[in-house]
Formats: sequence, structure tokens, C-alpha cells
Amino acid sequence: GINAEDMGEARWRYTLLDLYQDTLLALKPLPADHPYRRGVENMTLKYQALVQAAKDEEWEDVENAIGLGQVEQLIVQAQNELRLIGDVNAWKLWETDETVLDRMDASFRTSIGGNYSRRAYEKMADIEEEQLKLDALQQEVEMEAARVPKADAAKTA
Repeated sequence: GINAEDMGEARWRYTLLDLYQDTLLALKPLPADHPYRRGVENMTLKYQALVQAAKDEEWEDVENAIGLGQVEQLIVQAQNELRLIGDVNAWKLWETDETVLDRMDASFRTSIGGNYSRRAYEKMADIEEEQLKLDALQQEVEMEAARVPKADAAKTA
């Protein structure tokens, strides 16, 4: 694997700063209000600031401040995040268009086998049906609770 000492004291900083800058640029096509974009952007800005503030020989301080492993692991994590951003952008999770969701389902089914999409939609329908039953029962309970005090008041009068 990569070793900070083998990279030279200054190179680890430039590698991370470049990755963090690339990450921030890669996030631009995603909607500004999307939770994934906001989370990765905030995390990246925080880590970028820590790396920028550190001197070349302070890589251990950065490791401790970020708390996610050694510099070498931070580099791999940043590379992986950058790749994931490309996938998230391709998936367009913020769209509710059924064709996009169907494409994602088809991709997922291919990777795990079976008809995941159909089972998921059936389960959602079951949950919605149960919710309707619960709502009807709640209405009955509320109507009964409203009727009971009236009956008690009629008995005492």
C-alpha cells in the first residue's frame, strides 16, 4: 500500500488536497439540496481545511484529527468517494421518475438475482393496506371515545 513516509512528507498533502478538490468539483452536478451532496460536501470541506492547515510533517496530526485511519487510508477513502459520486450522479436518486427507479431496480436485480423490484412493490402495497386498516380502526376508536362520554352524561342526568 501507499505509505506517507515513502510518499515524502509533502506529497501526501497534495494528493489529499487534489482529491478533495476533485470531490467538490464532482459534486457540482448533483442537486445542491440532496442529502448525499450536502453530507459529502461538508465532510470534504472539513477534511480539506484540516489538511490545508497542517504542515507537511504533521500527517499524524491530520490522521488523529480526522480519525478515519492513516493518511494512506484517507487517500483510498477519498478515491472511493470520488468514484461513488460518479455512480450517485448516474443513478440520479433525486429523480422520482419511475423509469429511473426501474433501471436501478433492474441493475440491482441483475446483481443479486430474482425479482427484487416486484417483491419490494408488493411489500409496499401490503404496508399501505395495513396502514389503511389502522387508520380505519383509529377512526372507530375516536368515534367510540366521543360517544362514550355522551352516554355517561345521559345516565347521570
